[in-house]
Amino acid sequence: MQEGSLSCLPSQGQRILLPEEARTEWQALLDKIQAAVRQASRLMLDASDIRSKTRQKTSRADLVTTYDVAIQKELQMMLNRLCPDLGFLGEEGEPGTLVNRDSFFVVDPIDGTTNFVYDYRHSAISVGLILAGEPVLACCFDPYLDECFTALKGLGAKLNGAPLQIGRQELSGSVILFGTSPYNPETRPKSYRYLQALHEEGRDVRRSGSAVLDLAYVAAGRGDLFFESHLSPWDYGAAALLVKEAGGKVTRLDGQPLRYDRGGSVLAGNPRVWQQAQEIWASLD
Repeated sequence: MQEGSLSCLPSQGQRILLPEEARTEWQALLDKIQAAVRQASRLMLDASDIRSKTRQKTSRADLVTTYDVAIQKELQMMLNRLCPDLGFLGEEGEPGTLVNRDSFFVVDPIDGTTNFVYDYRHSAISVGLILAGEPVLACCFDPYLDECFTALKGLGAKLNGAPLQIGRQELSGSVILFGTSPYNPETRPKSYRYLQALHEEGRDVRRSGSAVLDLAYVAAGRGDLFFESHLSPWDYGAAALLVKEAGGKVTRLDGQPLRYDRGGSVLAGNPRVWQQAQEIWASLD
């Protein structure tokens, strides 16, 4: 619970009510955000000649399209209209700038931009709401499959309205999802050592190109474990809540809590497989 004045959020006096204290009001806000995300997704589905509208940012692995920028602009306008008191952190913001408030929307307009450029059709729009440094609302939408993963803190995670429950596998029976942190090549040697160690202990591995969907799939039981050595807050600001609300555990690789005002590593899975995987990571030091 947070003290302060955020007029768009349910409150009692100066105290902001959490979702389990004001279920109806928070669900109404989530419904409006989901509608805004679905509307913005039309820009992805109607996109054409994408490669000619693509440029590199920091490296050849770091791409942005005019559609990323347009979707973020549309979402920022819609979210500001809904909640003008909240801050905003988006992937396509000014380099080096982060929010200066502890309550803000965190947005990835197209997670899996390289997939989008290559017409791989595995990308998502992600919107999270961070309140007093913790995620309380999540909406992650895959427009290609028409799958919307949502969560409210304390009220569970859902896929198109149906409750999600994380898998119960141990590491020996796990499918491991991972990312290669292409913007941080210095992390690759240890990441690949870790992947090899997990692969030897687990069932199989998958690399999809979208951390948002990887985390959503762990929440849905479509994968059992996810790790990446470096991500930004917009990559996990919403999807981490999906994992938590589906019964999972999500932290940094060293077991420390995630930060939502700066990036870091991510490890997510059901509590048992998370523990096994974290011990393997620690053994690599």
